[in-house]
Amino acid sequence: MKLFINTSSKYLLLLFTAIVLIASCKKEEEKLDPPRLFKASDIAITAGQTSAAIKWAIPLFSAGKPLSYTVDFSTTADFATIAYTKVVDTAGIVVTEDNIAIRTPYFARIKANAYENQPESKYVVSSSFSLTGIQLFLSVREPEIRETSVSLRFRTETGLSSIRLTPATGTPITVALTTADLTAGGLVGGVSTGIKAITGLTGGVTYTAELFNGTRSRGILTFATLPVTVYTRIINPTDDLNTAVAAAANGAVIGLNPGTYAANAANTFITGKTITLKSTSGSPSDTKVNYKEMVIEGTGAGVTLSGIEFDGATASALYFLNFIGSQASNGSSAVFTNVVVDNCIVRNAATSFLRGDRGSNATSFKIGNITVNNSVVYDMGSNG
Repeated sequence: MKLFINTSSKYLLLLFTAIVLIASCKKEEEKLDPPRLFKASDIAITAGQTSAAIKWAIPLFSAGKPLSYTVDFSTTADFATIAYTKVVDTAGIVVTEDNIAIRTPYFARIKANAYENQPESKYVVSSSFSLTGIQLFLSVREPEIRETSVSLRFRTETGLSSIRLTPATGTPITVALTTADLTAGGLVGGVSTGIKAITGLTGGVTYTAELFNGTRSRGILTFATLPVTVYTRIINPTDDLNTAVAAAANGAVIGLNPGTYAANAANTFITGKTITLKSTSGSPSDTKVNYKEMVIEGTGAGVTLSGIEFDGATASALYFLNFIGSQASNGSSAVFTNVVVDNCIVRNAATSFLRGDRGSNATSFKIGNITVNNSVVYDMGSNG
């Protein structure tokens, strides 16, 4: 019985000692980690194009004290790398594109610096934010995107200096802006605009274009150059266009080098096949065909016309496009494929843009689609 009591007393003594030690450790821990009285809280961020205002709340009893705060900015929430840091004596800071990059997500963290007997506080971390950047680029016009070139339009401002084009893979290209480029677009809605024609690109590639004023970004956009055209044959203005069309096989792509083509002595017959006539420059401003009529004849006939000016004045053309079943019997049944007029200028037909009513009855003629895209059509008889 005596042995049991002694053993119990020893256990009670050990338990009491443990409690005292734990209490002592807790007091020591409190002594080593005093309260952070001036710690920031409730971070609010208002971000715009070129600047962001970061504000935070501070405890009421910090009023009137000369406190300072350290604000760090990083592109990662763990702040492995600090992009910009600043010490301020207010409960807010404004950062600009001179301090951090635009269109890049950032985090901000804030700590109260040590003051008198108070150590520095722990950090408070914000949510992600970014500067959106200024956008002076205007939308890219579809006809101005070609296989190896593009024309980029933008609102001007003093100091615009260059455009950098970065392909999806490969080396970026930087082109300087000239004084003429900055006013080439004229006034649009009372605002001065510029145009930069850029050549030497690669067909079928996506590019990101960025506009710069010195080192400051002033706009960004993405476009893709047209796929490279594989021509069956390329002709010159001295060649006979009608002969080239007659000799072409179904699916042929005939390229027209810049110049004026005389196809006004006789109709251009596209018979029982679908072909493409396309300017090699991609522009109707330097490739012209003087036509009489483009006749789409018989089942399987169709055409794509791209980047060409068509003028019927010299031949006193009646129609631009004329659908027939056959030359022997205009009204005979036919199933045409498709007709596409893209990035073209078509003018001067005495009657109308097209005629498709020669069929013997209402169901004699059938066609897939007739598409006119990014084209200018005018002076088409009484219909304009």
